[in-house]
Amino acid sequence: MKYLGGILGIVGGSLGLFVFFLYLMRGLGVGVPEPTGVTDTLLGYVGGLAGLTCIVAGIAVLFSPGWMAGVVLFVAALLGVVLGGHWLMSPAVLGGMIAIKHGRRRLNPEGLQERLEREVQQRYGVGR
Repeated sequence: MKYLGGILGIVGGSLGLFVFFLYLMRGLGVGVPEPTGVTDTLLGYVGGLAGLTCIVAGIAVLFSPGWMAGVVLFVAALLGVVLGGHWLMSPAVLGGMIAIKHGRRRLNPEGLQERLEREVQQRYGVGR
């Protein structure tokens, strides 16, 4: 499932870059009023940066066992959707949530006591 989250992050980031180019072309286009052109260009830059971050974080999700890359993916995608207005980046938001949910935690509370007892017994010869 975590691989699905990474793939969704890469797809959402790629769609975010596509929207970045659309906003940029519209903002730099001829015949567009100046205030609208500046706003569209800025929205394009915010979404484009979020899209690039989503692609990099999606690749990191694929290659890292932990959940922190999923957090970066989720935050970048959420910022791209909310601030940049790139609704096509919604798969990256979903991918970030999946990567957070299915990423491996470093400390696993199940079996922690047994592992600690085994470690103490191996190191110091003390035990049951």
